[in-house]
Amino acid sequence: MKNFILLLLAVCVAACSKQEGFESEVLVPQPTYGNDVSVVSVVDGKILKTSTRSQFDDETLALAFPTQWAYDNFKKRLSGMSKVQKIEYVKNLGVKTLKDLEIIADEELEEIDSLAASNVEFWQMYEQYKEKYVGLLYPDSEDKNNLTLYAPDGDGIEPFIANQDGVYVVGNEVVKANLHPISRTSSLNTVGNEINSGSWSLPAIPEKTFCFSLNITEWNQIQIRYYTRKTMWHGGSKDDPHRDYYVKYNLNNITYLFTGPYGQTISSSAPAPIYSFYQPRHGVDEIMGQPYNNAIHVTGYTRLWTDLTVEHDADGNVATEVVGNTTIPKCLDSKAHYINIDLIPLSR
Repeated sequence: MKNFILLLLAVCVAACSKQEGFESEVLVPQPTYGNDVSVVSVVDGKILKTSTRSQFDDETLALAFPTQWAYDNFKKRLSGMSKVQKIEYVKNLGVKTLKDLEIIADEELEEIDSLAASNVEFWQMYEQYKEKYVGLLYPDSEDKNNLTLYAPDGDGIEPFIANQDGVYVVGNEVVKANLHPISRTSSLNTVGNEINSGSWSLPAIPEKTFCFSLNITEWNQIQIRYYTRKTMWHGGSKDDPHRDYYVKYNLNNITYLFTGPYGQTISSSAPAPIYSFYQPRHGVDEIMGQPYNNAIHVTGYTRLWTDLTVEHDADGNVATEVVGNTTIPKCLDSKAHYINIDLIPLSR
């Protein structure tokens, strides 16, 4: 009986300790990915390592890495993920990045577009909207008609790591990410003479323009951009967040890259039967492959569809077909938009 009472007291003490720990939740340094990354608060350039969550705004939270090696390792892990996976992965660690803010701002622009009762009211609301995000998000530097605001870019990974103040921590140093605004509009060629990039519309939906490009990045990887630009009622335009995209590749001298279920990069000499992307907010923006080491050119073609050109069944759902042992969306070649590819890899 005595032993039972002692055991009961021990359980009660443990329970109370857990409750006390919950109410005074310590933010840092609590590892969230092995020992390689934790979350800290950065206020006025100073690292606040031990405090409760209630004392800080979420916007001050930043990722912290004990060493440069840990930071490089984290970047490598993110590089194997899709854009959506990168955003969600860092968001789950508790840090809000400029990529999160980009999504919030785009949702707000959609709301402004639906609420404005007149052309004058829309543009007044839009100017207030731009002012709200000045210094954080930037308009398209080339297409002045594109009203979408974008997070600045850096080395391809930094925008997914830095918080909304553009900082992260390595060791005991607050690092300001090297971010800069760039154009988000692909170089658009005339239909029928498209190599590596192009744009087109459907006769029944002239207010939507579909844009595609394939290019070699500074890391000698192959990046796909595939998005829809819609014209709004007041004359401006923005990225259409409600489109699905389907891509088939037929390319030479390339290793295709896939993202595995745990965020790992998987390589293959053959493409998947089809690549499907469901309503990416700013379209498809992914690394899809890399040239062979000795490749002089990457050549071939791509076939492209959206939810507006994929096949549908009698109930309006996307029709499917079986290719090998895989069930995929049914996309007819007769409805595909073709882009010829001739890329020159970086010299090694």
